[in-house]
This record gives sequence, C-alpha cells and structure tokens, in this order.
Amino acid sequence: MGITVQFAIEGKRRNSTKLPTAGMPYVCDFKYPTSIENPVLLLHEPAGSTNPAQYSLATIPEFNRNYRVIEAISISATQWEMHLQVDVLATYRSVILASKAFVLRASTAYNDDLIDNMLPTTVSQESETDQLDFISMGDGAYVLTVIGGASAAGIGGAAQYVLSEQQAKSLTEKLSDQSLLEEVSKYFANPYDSIISLIWQPVAASGASASIKIGEYDTGISGNVVPSTPVVFETILTAELPYSDYRRKTQTEITLHLPGVGAVDIDPTILVYRQTPQPGGLLPPIPRGFSIRITAHYDVSTGDVHYKVVEPNSQSLILLADGNLAVQLVTGVRSSNIGQALTALAMGAGAAIGIVGSIGVASALDLSVGTTARYAAGLGGSTVGMVANGLIQMNRQTPHITGHVGGKAAVQDNKMLYLTIRARSVSQEPVSAAPTIGLPVYRVENLAAFTDQFVICSYWSEKCDATKMEMDMLNELMNGSAGIYLE
Repeated sequence: MGITVQFAIEGKRRNSTKLPTAGMPYVCDFKYPTSIENPVLLLHEPAGSTNPAQYSLATIPEFNRNYRVIEAISISATQWEMHLQVDVLATYRSVILASKAFVLRASTAYNDDLIDNMLPTTVSQESETDQLDFISMGDGAYVLTVIGGASAAGIGGAAQYVLSEQQAKSLTEKLSDQSLLEEVSKYFANPYDSIISLIWQPVAASGASASIKIGEYDTGISGNVVPSTPVVFETILTAELPYSDYRRKTQTEITLHLPGVGAVDIDPTILVYRQTPQPGGLLPPIPRGFSIRITAHYDVSTGDVHYKVVEPNSQSLILLADGNLAVQLVTGVRSSNIGQALTALAMGAGAAIGIVGSIGVASALDLSVGTTARYAAGLGGSTVGMVANGLIQMNRQTPHITGHVGGKAAVQDNKMLYLTIRARSVSQEPVSAAPTIGLPVYRVENLAAFTDQFVICSYWSEKCDATKMEMDMLNELMNGSAGIYLE
C-alpha cells in the first residue's frame, strides 16, 4: 500500500510542540508488521534526491500525525527502510494549547511575587549598610524625682526636675547644709529619703525654671520643668537591595538598629516595592528598593523611647519597638545609699559607689560631663541601666538583646539609625536560568498563555483522539520534571 509521507530536515527539541515546516513528499510502502505509533516505511530514493539519512522529522497526512525519524537503514542502492516514532507533542499541539494544567514554572510569564528556592545558596554574600543621624544628643541632663510640695514641676505628691550637672552638684552641697537638715527633718528623717530616683539621659531637654522643693522646703536651687510631651523624632529611610532579581530575597536579612533598642529584623518580603514588569512578565534588570518611615517618641523623664516603623505610602505597620536611653543612678534605696550617690555627684570624677542593699550603682561612678555618657548606652545597640541585681533588658519586638554599659562612643552610635542588608548569593541569577528551568508560577493556567515559552507542568490530563500508547507518552511528557517547550 503506497502512502505519501513528507520528510523534513529540521532541528527540534525532544520536549517541544514545534511543528515541522513543509517537507519533501515521498510515496512509501509499509513494511509489515507495523503500527500507527511506530511505523516502518520502505522509501524508494529518486535519482538526485536528498539522502534520506539526513531526514529528522516526518508527517503522514493520512494519519494526522507527526513523527520523528528514529533510524534510516539503506537496504539497497535506491531503497531505504525508515523507522519512525510518533511525535505526540507536535501531533496533539492544538489539544495541548487548548488545555489547562497546574503550571509550576515558566520561562517568562512567571508569578512576580513568588519566592524561588530552586537555586542553592552559596557561602558568599553581599552586604550594604546605610546610617542616619536620628536622635539629637548633647551632654544630656539629669532627671531628679523627689517628694516635694506644690511646684511647677509637681506630678501629684512628687516633682520632677531637669538638672544640668552644675545644678545637680549645687543641690548636693545644699543637702549637706545644717539649716536644710533642720527644716527637712519636719518631713523626713534624712533629706536623702525624699529622693525617689535620679537618672542621666543623653537627650538635651529644657523647660520653665522651677525651684526645687523637698517636702515644703524650698532649697533655693533651681531646676527646669520636665517637658510635658514626648520629644518626637521622625525620618524616612530609603535603601536599595544589593541585587537585581528580588526573588533572591529568601536569602536576604534586613536589620534595623534602633537607638536604645538594638538590632531588630525586618521581613524583606513586606518592603520590596513593585515595579512594572517588562512584556511577558520579565523583571526589569534594575535594583529594587524600599522605604520605611520611622517615628520615635522619647520621654525625657524616664529615658523611654517608643518606635513605630511603617511603610510611607500605605502607612501599613511594619513593627513597634520600645527601648530606653537613660541610666538609672539611684532609685528607691536606703537613705545612706542615696547620700553616697549624691556625695559622689558632688565629688566628681573617681568617686566610688558600691553595690549596697538591693541596688547596684555603677562603681567608680564619674558624673562629669565628658564621662557620664559612658554609662548611657549598651554596646551592640542595646541601651541598659544599672538597677537591682543586673541590667534592664528593653522590651522589643525581636528577642531581647543582652548588653552592658558601654562608652562614650556607644552613646554616639546610639543616636544613629543603622540599616544593614545582607544577601547571600545563589549559584546563578534566577533570570539567567529562567530560559532553561523557568521561574515559579504555581497556579492553574490555560497553556495557550505560555505560547513560545518553556513550562513545567503538573496534573495535566486532557481528552484527545489518541491511542493508549500515545496518551501514556503525552502524560509522561506533559507532567515530567524536564518540562516542555510550547513552540
């Protein structure tokens, strides 16, 4: 039985739906036994025709099928035995493009929001750090809380005053005055019993002048009223990620250092802003960046600082954090301890104060302007105060950071915002690997939307007029890990 077969010389991927162009027609005979999936043909080579051994593809219009040439065997000077195998991807191309599948990966029309873990992480990393002077710090001030009578600085039965170092020393000298002891004895056994707490905090603060009272006794020493409202600091911080394809953000750590709190981690997935993809969904090959708005409310009276970090445009909350920038010098201790602390204040550099009773006061406490700052901030960004039997740990969103009292350099560091981005490299830029392994899609889609792309599919199953063997081949190719090219 003679049958027309069109042979073509074309290169084609094994896992491609590409159709052959018009080939050279030959009238062939079947060599029996044969089958529709794997026909064996006898081809009579006309004089001057192309060597049949060069043909790679074939089409049998009568069968409505496309084939690959598996083997061409010369059996005589003018006759060839051609072994074919059905090309199910080309034969059922229209069925495939009209069907749906769960598309795992695609070379261009991928999902721009999905994180890709296909490529392994390397040991090398890229890092960027930005810093910004955020909190205004000077020589700082002391905040004294005492039990006192009616005063402009009164807060119920107590009063708070902001003192310079010189004002604090003047008060200490006054507390040693015999006339004061006689007057104050009406209210307290010892004048130092009137002191509730004394802190040093690094932010410059001033208010209306007010005379310091102990009980109803006016010491004649002036301080300043503690500001009734928090000091507010605010800024917008903008940064760029150190790579072009943000799908590597799974390998990224973003750390924000907040003064008085320490380092807090920020989820990079909530910071990356969207950019308009190129045609086909391809990411633009430019760095991606983000902005955050940081607002800090600082309480001069306690040194407490509260942070709110939001996305500037949507105002969506990123994190809340609380910390402290003050150093507790004395608080709620026996009068003898307070006396020692304030005596040290008057003596200046080198005055030693030990740990007495239930309070720990910094030993070798030096309250001169140039050195007080050494007790103001913890190294590594964690600001702490010396109280009770250890360090105060600040309440924050990330796990508590244990610190210790640092030096003046630490105070300067603690006025800064530090934004550090660390990105571990992957074995290859994902966009460079996309033509071969695709990038994530992970949704059910019409396959026609992926024409001229490489895709990896799963759960493909479609009705078509195919034999059992052909259906098995289709399912294996369509749901295989090697993927297919919808050409």
